Amino acid sequence: MSNQNSINSQDVLKAFKSNNKERFWKEKIIALAVLLSLCLILYFIFSGNKTKDFASRFQGNIATKTNLILYLSAKDGVLSGYYYDFCDSIKKTNIKGALDENGKFVLNELEENNPNSPSLNGSLGEDGSLSGERVENFSNTKSSFYFARITAIPSINCEEVIKKGPKRPGKVTTKIPPTPQPIKLEVKGKDLKDLRSKLDKRTKKIMEAINYMPENIILDISNYKFTCDLIPNPSANFSKIGLFFGPKSNGFCESCSNVLNRNPGSEELIKDEDKDYYYSVIAISK
Repeated sequence: MSNQNSINSQDVLKAFKSNNKERFWKEKIIALAVLLSLCLILYFIFSGNKTKDFASRFQGNIATKTNLILYLSAKDGVLSGYYYDFCDSIKKTNIKGALDENGKFVLNELEENNPNSPSLNGSLGEDGSLSGERVENFSNTKSSFYFARITAIPSINCEEVIKKGPKRPGKVTTKIPPTPQPIKLEVKGKDLKDLRSKLDKRTKKIMEAINYMPENIILDISNYKFTCDLIPNPSANFSKIGLFFGPKSNGFCESCSNVLNRNPGSEELIKDEDKDYYYSVIAISK
């Protein structure tokens, strides 16, 4: 009787060990399968979205045209922006194009009534730079370009340009004033009303005679502080920058909406809110 019980105990022990071993390998196989599935999911996610979104400023040249400033943004492979000559800002050239997953891009210069406007064909470098060729599509003339990504307003010394006319009696040398430089604007107030008043007065004085485009806007409500870069841009048409706010009990900022409706061409630069108010910083059109 005891022998029979002993044999049964050994059989049970063997069966238990066998089941443990089988369960161990099953768990390993399941874990490996899950890991492979996750890897495949991540691969398909990232392989299908290799283009990176960005909004950056660049400095560089196209052929012999130096001191060019380019602002470019990328969203889901679509590129848009503009470039202009920092020291001779007569006009800006708008550009639009596409960026593929390999960093190759084509940017078309948007010239009115010109279906054969030039294009910038190039690639995005590992350091964020842009390089390639500008192609005159009508004549197929090519010139190289290179733009380096910059994180701050460039320090370019645009010397005063002196234009000399023909020597005639009474003719004097005419001096052309230097091109306006970018401004790092910072306004701080004691409270909201003080910040609003100072921002209104300072920007009205700065933008009275020169066209500036606000970029890199930051509104710090808790510290009553506003900062931005004012970039010279002949296409900008703003007279000042204003801070507007309204109680959240209305469900929206009524004063902000009224300003935009009454001043066509104005642009809302940034919005914010706290537990009591909705805030909006608006560039008011001239």
